[in-house]
Amino acid sequence: MIGLTELIIILAVLIFLFFLLREVNCWYWKINIRIELLEENNRLLKVIAGVNDTNIIKTKTSNENDTSLLTSEDTVITLVNSFSNNKVLFADGIQGEVLKDRDHKLFIVYRDRRYYYNNEQNAIKAAYILKTKGKISSDGLS
Repeated sequence: MIGLTELIIILAVLIFLFFLLREVNCWYWKINIRIELLEENNRLLKVIAGVNDTNIIKTKTSNENDTSLLTSEDTVITLVNSFSNNKVLFADGIQGEVLKDRDHKLFIVYRDRRYYYNNEQNAIKAAYILKTKGKISSDGLS
């Protein structure tokens, strides 16, 4: 017959094997990656569901013969939750800054240099690219 100490040892070994093999199983079937993708889908669905009164900026892709920093992987709709007092709040939580000079020209600042844009949409898009990629967009640069 199995004693109490042997039963405790067997249970401890089984629990250890369960946790060890669980990680291997999750890695093999890529369950962790699936969970991350589903969480990203949920986040994007929440962004889309909140579209009621927001401005939508569609970004261009690189296959449209432009010099944009965006690639086909970046083809997403960037939603602007608010744009006031020179601050831009995007739906994915990223915050940017678009400034106006005395002549009401829009610009962003990067490394103590001003980059002027020909319209508000290009300036907001450039602010998003600056925050996400750390680069200056040439779309609409004036």
